[in-house]
Amino acid sequence: MDESLMIKAQELLDSGLGDTGRLEHIMDYIKKDKTLFKSDLKYLENMHDFLLEKIQKLEHESKSLKPNHVTLSEPRPSSNRKPLLADEDLDRILDEQEKRKQKNLVPRTESLRAENNKQKTSKLKQLFRKNPNK
Repeated sequence: MDESLMIKAQELLDSGLGDTGRLEHIMDYIKKDKTLFKSDLKYLENMHDFLLEKIQKLEHESKSLKPNHVTLSEPRPSSNRKPLLADEDLDRILDEQEKRKQKNLVPRTESLRAENNKQKTSKLKQLFRKNPNK
């Protein structure tokens, strides 16, 4: 049994890379000391090389993303914190938004009522018209 091939196949299975069925088949052949096909050996080597490249790439990216040493100033007590906007400003902004919403809703409801009235009368008119397509 070739231990290095078994380790490579297990690493690929653990990482989730590759075809699990094929990797399990390769592991069974290794455990039973059967000779592997060249295509299986090549597949195992290529996938393991791909896994190693991916690991190296991730390690390189994680090293480059590490923040530089930053010195933090003393934490301020929460009583010194001030809101970005005063309460009056927030109230004014919220009131303006509410007024805009109401302005936008009023014409819509009036137009909906008018449409409903037209539909009601138009249905009655359609019943008694000589030409119902109008």
